[in-house]
Amino acid sequence: MIQPLCVDRLYQLSWLEIDLVLRAHSPPRRAHPLAVLEALLKGVFESAHLDPSTVKQLWWWPGVKVEAMGWETGSRIPITVQLFGLGTSSIQAWIEQLYARFTERGQNFDLLKVSPWRVAKPPSPTKEPSPALALDFLTPVPLPHRPGTPRTALDGEGFLRLCQSRLRKLFGTEGQLPPPPELDTTSWQYWRTAHRSSSQRGNPMFLHGCIGPLRLFGPELPAWKPWLALFAAVGLGERLSFSHGRLELRSAEVVVPGQNDPAPLQLRRPFVLDVHLHGCRLSLSNANLVVETSADESIKLLPLLRISNIELHSACQVSTALLQACAELDIPVLLALPGRTPIHILGPSAEANRYRTLAAHHSAWQSLDEPGRVQLAARLISAKLAGMPTLCANVTARTTTSSWSGSREPASASFMPGNCPPCAAGKDGPADTTGDGSPNRSTNWEALKSVARTGKPRIRST
Repeated sequence: MIQPLCVDRLYQLSWLEIDLVLRAHSPPRRAHPLAVLEALLKGVFESAHLDPSTVKQLWWWPGVKVEAMGWETGSRIPITVQLFGLGTSSIQAWIEQLYARFTERGQNFDLLKVSPWRVAKPPSPTKEPSPALALDFLTPVPLPHRPGTPRTALDGEGFLRLCQSRLRKLFGTEGQLPPPPELDTTSWQYWRTAHRSSSQRGNPMFLHGCIGPLRLFGPELPAWKPWLALFAAVGLGERLSFSHGRLELRSAEVVVPGQNDPAPLQLRRPFVLDVHLHGCRLSLSNANLVVETSADESIKLLPLLRISNIELHSACQVSTALLQACAELDIPVLLALPGRTPIHILGPSAEANRYRTLAAHHSAWQSLDEPGRVQLAARLISAKLAGMPTLCANVTARTTTSSWSGSREPASASFMPGNCPPCAAGKDGPADTTGDGSPNRSTNWEALKSVARTGKPRIRST
């Protein structure tokens, strides 16, 4: 019977590694890069007639996240291959088949460089004290999904299963692991892409799993450092194919309880891409919305879980990963180009009309010139001071009666030209002076400037 692996025996573990550099003849067209490279290296393994029950082959693209994988014609692709359970005397058959693979007709890659084989061992754990560590998953690690729970849900027992399954697959035994640490999965993202399997034609196949940083903390963390150093070298999870479960180990910030919890819906704020911001790129990085502007080449990061909805009022590029994350988190995305009816791209359909109305308000405000915005702000301030249910010119608000006070308050608004009282009366807003020529103190000019600049009122109570 094989004894469980204890932490004192980790230094006895070893495997073989080799580094390759490939040059692509053309970019991947139909299959994901993970599938292309898996097919290439799996063919080498099978041609060498190695026993898959005793020899395990892993590969990975160092430092590259799955959503960034890709290449163009002539690109160089560094790959590290790992073989477990194979002696150095049996290496020659694998190397011969590697070179034979790249001499085949119709091959999409050239083999530029092959390093000598080396015997690798678990790296030494860091001795620097750190209150938290992050396992930043570059490639997806699949999790069992229970209906009604997020696809990124992971508890302590599930984390132990990920660790033990990788140890069993590669080294034939489980480990004497410490109690599970505290886990923070709020920065994890679920990733999925379709995969066309040549062996199972007609059946839909998917590469999927969780990517991004998984934060670990708690009093058990120091005992986990040697094990985490091992998993950073060999990956986590049961699936070994398609480079599943590859990660990088790094220090993390101090965990504050509730810091990364999703904000209540009423506390979230909309993200609005204004009409004057042309050529922006919106993408996703570690659960943050990344905004890259072409004008000044600046980059802004916004926590995705603090955003209620995304409104796009100008032409821009939006990454597929961001749209997938918005779909998973039920964050509506609307396209509202000036002069066009806002389009609800994705998100909860029940909220679509409300967000479409808000987007229409903002789109109408952006179509005004500077004097028009100031005039609109004046009408809004006048309506606020008068306690009217309308918010601005050309907007009519439906009112509801409160069951506890009988007061009337605005419920929602829709564009109906000429129907609001200021417009119907032909008012242009409050005058600069009163009847005796003294300044009109009821006009909040700071609020007018704020509305003219941002389209959002700022009312100070007096």
